[in-house]
Amino acid sequence: MVGSSSVAAPSAPQAFEVWRQPAGEVQYRICIDNRGATEFADCAGPTRRFGPWKTGKDCVPVLYVGSTVASVVMEVAFHDVDLTVPEPKAFLSDLRLRRSTIAPTRDLKLARLDDDALARLGIKRDQLIDTPPHTYGRTVKWAKAAHASPEAFDGVIWHSRRHPSSRVSVWFADRVDRLKDVDVVEEPVPMLSGSGYEEALQIATDHGITIIH
Repeated sequence: MVGSSSVAAPSAPQAFEVWRQPAGEVQYRICIDNRGATEFADCAGPTRRFGPWKTGKDCVPVLYVGSTVASVVMEVAFHDVDLTVPEPKAFLSDLRLRRSTIAPTRDLKLARLDDDALARLGIKRDQLIDTPPHTYGRTVKWAKAAHASPEAFDGVIWHSRRHPSSRVSVWFADRVDRLKDVDVVEEPVPMLSGSGYEEALQIATDHGITIIH
């Protein structure tokens, strides 16, 4: 198991490469039923890999999105499924979520932590991306470093832990206005039934996961 001491720490200040997320490029997100398609996660919930986080008394909410449906299903709905066992299983209750399709209305400037950028930084995936939840107090420092950069990044982008061929990103609420800078391309789709369930079932099948009813 990865210990927090093995998580790479950003230098101060950290020089990030820039990724341009084009306006209009479709992204996907999954959230619980009571959240809107573009509603950012605030500090009332847990800190995940790259946020949200508190700065003094203030909170920096974040929005996690992925470039493919498979990436967000694997990162959220099947986040805790152990893929190393012979017959991994998920529960139908894991799909009490909604999948939304959104797109930025302007180009976003994101700090790169994708595999190529990590290699140039001399960092391995298991030092930042392939780490368990108990390390998030350390990994979130990279989001804080990007947020504090003179580049005024809108967020951070990296290759998904659970679906490495896809890129996922986190957008900072104080840089990306959910009402002006984000369009809802498709309203939230429930994942317990209909097309949402069919999507999840196909992704589960592709990864050898059995959904237990």
